[in-house]
Amino acid sequence: MSTTNNPEIIQQRFREPFPASEVKWREWEVSQDRLKALVVPYIDARSVMDRLDAVVGMGCWQTSYTFLHGGDVACS
Repeated sequence: MSTTNNPEIIQQRFREPFPASEVKWREWEVSQDRLKALVVPYIDARSVMDRLDAVVGMGCWQTSYTFLHGGDVACS
């Protein structure tokens, strides 16, 4: 449940880093010789939903999906 309606505090809580245990790493690009790779950090959707529930309250937010050209999907 949300503890405040103050927009500044809400923004501050959304900016807090996620615990390292929730951050995962994904191989994004690998060199042709497979000796080097670019990896990127990410968090899964459950971490985002848990943060939304904690900051604004369960049932106080929603998602929508837009299907883009090329098969991509944007989530808002």
